[in-house]
Amino acid sequence: GTAGGGNKSNQLRLKKELQKILLGKSSTKIKITNDAEIAVESALENESGIVLVAGTGSILFGKNENGTMFRVGGYGKILGDEGSGFAIERDALREVTKSYDRKIAPTNLTNAALKFFKVKSVEELPSRISKQSTDITAFAPYVIQLASKKDFQSLFVVEYHCNELLQQLHTMLNNFPNTEKLSIVLLGGLLENKNFYSEMLKEKIELGEVVRFEAATGNIMDSYLHLQGGRGVNVVLVEMSGASEELAHDIAVHIAFARPKYLTRDEVPAEVVAAERATLEVATRNEGKPEAEIGRAHV
Repeated sequence: GTAGGGNKSNQLRLKKELQKILLGKSSTKIKITNDAEIAVESALENESGIVLVAGTGSILFGKNENGTMFRVGGYGKILGDEGSGFAIERDALREVTKSYDRKIAPTNLTNAALKFFKVKSVEELPSRISKQSTDITAFAPYVIQLASKKDFQSLFVVEYHCNELLQQLHTMLNNFPNTEKLSIVLLGGLLENKNFYSEMLKEKIELGEVVRFEAATGNIMDSYLHLQGGRGVNVVLVEMSGASEELAHDIAVHIAFARPKYLTRDEVPAEVVAAERATLEVATRNEGKPEAEIGRAHV
C-alpha cells in the first residue's frame, strides 16, 4: 500500500518496477493499492464498516459484508479534501482576507494567522504561505482551538467542514442498504486526536445526524436544502404518494421558507390560536367589515 496506489496508471508503473526487482520469481503475486485501503483492512479486519480519514487530506472507505470496497472523496486539495486540515486552514485564511477587504478590525483569527505565519499584515500572507517550507496545515489546530473558544469565524469554518464530512458519510451509507448497524472508524491526525473538531463530529454521528431515508414502495421523495454562507441551515424532506418529484420539491421549498412551527392543527397551543384570532379580528375590523362578520373570522 502506498500513497497514490489507487491510481491505475501508478499501479502499472510500480508493478513493472517491482517485477524488475523480483525478476525470476514469477510465482510472486503483486497487488498494489493505496495506503488508505491498507488502513481499512487493519481497522475493520473481517468486519464490514466505514473508515473516515481526515488529516492533511480526507477520504472515506467502506467495506460491505461481501468484502466489496467503496470510496468517497479523496480527490486532493484542488478538487476535494473536504473536512481536512488543508481545507480548514484554506477556508480560515479566506475568512481572514475577507475581513481585511471589508476593513473590519483584526479578529482573533486574523491575529492568530499573522502570529503563526510571522507576518505583520494580511497583505504579506500570500507570499509568506507560498514560500512556507513546512506543512501549512499546521495552522488548522489553531483554528480548531479558536473554534472551541467560540470565535465566530473559526467556528463557522470548523462546523462547515464537520458537516462536509457528515455529507460524505451520508453518501457512503448509500452503499449499505438495509444495514441497521455499522462500524465507523475515524482515522487521521484531526480525528484520532481528541479535540473540538473530532468531538463535534463524534457527537453529530452519535446523535444520529447521519441517517438514511427511503420512500415507501410507490411513493416519491424529494428535498430542499437552504444554504447561507455556503452551508446548509435548513433542510426539508417530503415524501408523497400519487405526486411528481417536481411537486414534492416545490412543497419542500414552500415549507422551508414558511418555516412552520407545528405539523398538525392539534399541536398548536390554545394561546397561540387565541392570539392569531385576535390579530385576524383586528385586521377584519380595520377593513371595515360588519361586526357580524368579524365574529366568523377563522384561524
